[in-house]
Amino acid sequence: DGKTFDFSWAKGWTIGGEGTDVKKYKKWNDIMHSCGCSAIYSGYGCSELFSATCVEKIDARYNCSKSIMSVGIPYAGITMGVFTESGEELSYGQRGELWIKSKSAMKEYYNKPELTAQTKIDGWIHTGDLAEIDENGFVYIWGRCKDTIALSNGREIYLFDVANKLKEKEFIDDAIVLLLPLRGPKKQLAAHIVWTDTPSEAEKIQRITELNKMLKDYLPSELAVFGYAVHEGMLPYSPISLKKDKNKMSKQTIGYVQVIDGHLRTVSIDITDK
Repeated sequence: DGKTFDFSWAKGWTIGGEGTDVKKYKKWNDIMHSCGCSAIYSGYGCSELFSATCVEKIDARYNCSKSIMSVGIPYAGITMGVFTESGEELSYGQRGELWIKSKSAMKEYYNKPELTAQTKIDGWIHTGDLAEIDENGFVYIWGRCKDTIALSNGREIYLFDVANKLKEKEFIDDAIVLLLPLRGPKKQLAAHIVWTDTPSEAEKIQRITELNKMLKDYLPSELAVFGYAVHEGMLPYSPISLKKDKNKMSKQTIGYVQVIDGHLRTVSIDITDK
């Protein structure tokens, strides 16, 4: 809007959480540079370790080859590995649960011995995050391991992979995909999206039609997209956790849009308890 901001007093800003898409990271890195800030850092940490474990910024050694931004290389004294559910360590480029070992790791959860036993095993903190480590040691956080849909053949689909597929489109600024508790022959998904601009009615029809076709080719046959919830500016965030408010979005029952017979229609759902 023509406003000028001066962030030259800030050495840098750090973002964290599950995978930040490179497209948005580069956009905001450029914006903050223009406001005098030296860099935006992508980092990872958890309360069980009392601090960040790694951090990264765009520089000569990082090539942004994946759809999400790396959170960097582990700090000295911190060991990170990616493991299967059975505890087998995976190789570079494979996805599994992130385990972390550090002298800063918590002793226990207060008055929660069972949770402690599930989370801290043989000195390793089991984070519950799905991660990948590439051959150069860069760590990528894709999302929560439990953020999946189990298919009839035993295969699992990660919902954040579907959201990342949506964000490949240049007109999608942000997206999150949730499973709807609806009964029927197919499992129904709700896509919460943010446009990069303000499209006309005709452009909305064209874009949603394009998204439907892409997801039909991408998703297994037993999954389908019920509709799209369009949010203005940004997705809802929790004021407590400062993360995307999946709980709030999962309770949305009205205001979804879908292209039906070439027209943009508003559709509603009847959420049923399981």
